[in-house]
Amino acid sequence: MRKLLHRVSGLMSMVLLMSMVVSCNKLDISDHEIKFSADGGTKTFTASSETLFVGLKDIQTHAFMIMNSQDDWDKYPFTVEGTWFVIDRESATTFSITAEPNNSGATRGFIIYLEDDSFYDEITVYQKD
Repeated sequence: MRKLLHRVSGLMSMVLLMSMVVSCNKLDISDHEIKFSADGGTKTFTASSETLFVGLKDIQTHAFMIMNSQDDWDKYPFTVEGTWFVIDRESATTFSITAEPNNSGATRGFIIYLEDDSFYDEITVYQKD
């Protein structure tokens, strides 16, 4: 009986591991990399499902700029204002990013982390100097 329980336990662990691997699949996002010129502007991206906005990470400092809870970010419209950009969630599946002109002399950027019920993905945003 112990051997049977051990095998069942091992099988359940394997099933759990497989489900975790499957959950690492990517979301169907229109753009995984968004580039702005030094002049700035607005660009839009879409996701195939009602994606939750999870957070931002500065590319240069690796600091998280925003980390949210599901209660806050599954609603729309909403706006996130950074030091040089604004992200607007226009609908359940559509987001826009507006970048101010870059006169800093350096390329800048951030990573947007997204998730839905089971999948995670990211979008890298760059702006040239």
